[in-house]
Amino acid sequence: RAHGDRRRETDSDEEGEGHRRRGARPPPVPSLEEGGRIVPGTSGVFALPPSAQNPHHNKPLRVFYTAPKELTSQTPVLFVMHGLQRDADRYHAVWESHAQEHKFVVLVPEFSREGFPTASHYNLGNVFASKSHKVRPRHKWTYPLLEDVFDRYLSLSPNHHIEGYNLYGHSAGAQFAHRALLFLSSGEAKLRMLRVVSANAGFYTFPDWDRPWPFGLKGCEDLVSAEGLRRYLVANLTVMAGGEDTDANHKSLNNEPQAVTQGPHRLSRAKGFYESAQKAAREHGVSLAWQFEEVPGVAHSDAGMSKAAIKRLFS
Repeated sequence: RAHGDRRRETDSDEEGEGHRRRGARPPPVPSLEEGGRIVPGTSGVFALPPSAQNPHHNKPLRVFYTAPKELTSQTPVLFVMHGLQRDADRYHAVWESHAQEHKFVVLVPEFSREGFPTASHYNLGNVFASKSHKVRPRHKWTYPLLEDVFDRYLSLSPNHHIEGYNLYGHSAGAQFAHRALLFLSSGEAKLRMLRVVSANAGFYTFPDWDRPWPFGLKGCEDLVSAEGLRRYLVANLTVMAGGEDTDANHKSLNNEPQAVTQGPHRLSRAKGFYESAQKAAREHGVSLAWQFEEVPGVAHSDAGMSKAAIKRLFS
């Protein structure tokens, strides 16, 4: 079996969220009608129209949202990335009350298994073909869809005039979040991510040219520029891990040899990722702007991490 196939298998339920995976689905929220606008104090679902250029975005991409009652032109926007269970509705249910209480807009895109069937398509961003390992054209990547969703949201909330957004991901969503920041930092367009929290990722792409993708940057030399890497290291990223997320035998933890070199469990891998960034910052002559936070008493739980993440994202 090919290395890429092993990775897809071990990551296929990387989400591993315990209480939410086995619980009932939250009640459905209404879909925004054609021609409708997002109204303050409401929750719902809007669609990002399909892209003719991206074969994995060949159907409308659903986006769960909540807009607080006090919606103004400068209300912050937060993307929340679900795990590989693709349960955007459950993530939205967790974050809906946070959005109302803390007065931000939350957007939870749904990267369905139908459109994005494997870890390669979702949290690895569809950057490399899973079998040939060749680089895919940028317009087929998954990460830039964040930019399209943000523009779509602004078109549906025409009185909203902010220039950027915050990004949070848990588990496989945390993998998506830190890699999206990495690759978009090397893009030609202005980076619109303001603050990013990557919480309880199963493994990381270390800023290390000697580790092979997706565990490091070997193979990404034509995709991540030296200047892009410096922008990445000075971005507002918090690497967050639960103090109890220490199960080295967790059934959804990737334990391929390259993943294990990052540490035996999620907490140790998060620490190793941050330490790797410290080393890379010294080598590239920049002051690392990232933060590391261990959240006491929390294991592999989005709900448990969310309150700590809000302080980092909106303080």
